[in-house]
Amino acid sequence: MRRRLSVWKRPWGTPNSAARAATGSDDIDGWEFWRLTIAGVEQSLAEFRAAHTSPDPPA
Repeated sequence: MRRRLSVWKRPWGTPNSAARAATGSDDIDGWEFWRLTIAGVEQSLAEFRAAHTSPDPPA
């Protein structure tokens, strides 16, 4: 299931596009910009993704 971030009541397809809409800057990494807190632990979306996705199988 693909999730979207909403900024200014508009859904954005990627963390980068949502962060750019929120800040007005084209030079921003949305995966590092957006943060979430789970069980009292704050982390970036990049940290969450790295901890919760499987590595690609060897080719």
